[in-house]
Parts: sequence; C-alpha cells; structure tokens
Amino acid sequence: MVGMSLRSWVAVGALAVASGTLVRLSLELGVPALRMLGFWCLVAIGLLAARAAARSQERAARRELAAVLARLGEEAGVRIAPAPGGPAGNSAGGMPPDGDPTRSTEGDAVTVIGPAAVGVLVWDGVADYARGPLVRRRLKRLAARAQALAAEAGRRAEAAGVAVPVRGAAVLLRRRPRPEEQAVLPVPLLNPEGVGAWVASALVRGEGLAARDRRLLLLALGATGEREAADGPVGAPAGVGD
Repeated sequence: MVGMSLRSWVAVGALAVASGTLVRLSLELGVPALRMLGFWCLVAIGLLAARAAARSQERAARRELAAVLARLGEEAGVRIAPAPGGPAGNSAGGMPPDGDPTRSTEGDAVTVIGPAAVGVLVWDGVADYARGPLVRRRLKRLAARAQALAAEAGRRAEAAGVAVPVRGAAVLLRRRPRPEEQAVLPVPLLNPEGVGAWVASALVRGEGLAARDRRLLLLALGATGEREAADGPVGAPAGVGD
C-alpha cells in the first residue's frame, strides 16, 4: 500500500479492527450477518489500497512528464507556458507562478513552445485496464480538449501577429495507447516517455521563428516576462530566429 496518506492508514487500521471485531462477535453470538459485515470491511481495505496505488502511479507519471518537459527546455530550447484559458497553477494551466518546469504538471494541460511550432499537451489518468464505451468517450473528450486549447493558442498567436503551426496531443499517464483508439482520435496519444520524441518531431524540426516573432509568441502565450522579452528569445537554441 505504497503512497497511502496518513488519513488512509488510519482508515485502514480502523477497518481492520472493525473486521476482526465483527468476525469474533459473529462466532461468539452466532450471527452470520456480522461475519458478512467483517468481510465488507476487508473489501473496503482493498479498495483503499487500490485507490492509493492508482494515485501513486499517476504522481509518478506526472513527475516523469515534468522531468521530460524540464529536459526539453534545456536541450531543445522549448518553453513551457500555461495552457490557454487560465492562469498558471490552476486546473487549466500547467506552469506555477515561480516558473519551475519540474512543477509544470500540477494542472491537466500545458503549452509547449518550440523553435518551429507550438504544442498543447493535455493528460489524463485513465487506467490501462479500463475498457468499454465510457473509456472511449473519455478519450474523445480528452482529444477534443487538446484541439480546443490548441485552437485558442493559435488565436492568441495570430492576435500577436505571429503565424505558427499549433498542434495538440494527449498524454495517457496510466494507459498504453492502443492502435484502435488512436485510429479514431484526431490528436496523437502519447505516454510520458514518448513526449520528447513528439516534441522533437512536431515542434522543433522545421524552419525556426524569427527572433522578433518568437518574443511576441512567448509574450502572447505567457511564457516570458518583460525582462526576457527585452533581452531576446530566451531558451532558443543557437541559430534559431537568426
């Protein structure tokens, strides 16, 4: 039961004591219903443990995704910004106010500004074992959200006078992309470990933006401050925008 909070441990302890007590009373009093209640206490313990494991897996995947984004900022010259539609750090944005890329996955979406294009990543913790129409609808909503946020990022870039390709992608934190699911979705399905390759092919390769356009784009998408805007295209690799 790795990853359980103190409150969960207290609940598990209470349920374990209750289960043992109920089973003992069932034997002493000859009441089968008490033994059944004790059994359901054990079921509740299992559910708490499964929930804790799921949360632990999602936190690990978020950390891996944040590490990938931070590494891309250092190696590929990309910048991380909040997803369009909300300030940094809330449910619509990825970057916290302190601009730390390792905390960029605290929300559920983020904007990745590459030298040649802009990408919007959204993510979800749907489990790998999940099946059926509910999962398909959930993935379709995730893809639609990626498209909507990418369209909004494109509108912001256009309003700033910058013509740049904007692409969306969906990251599955606890599920392997399946070919049959990818075939009916309009955006790529990725795992955290695949984000780097997608960014390299979709956002880095190609003709880089001019220095002035990159500065305008960073400002329009909330990835830079006034000092950085004055100093130049922070994070751009050598030769980009020249």
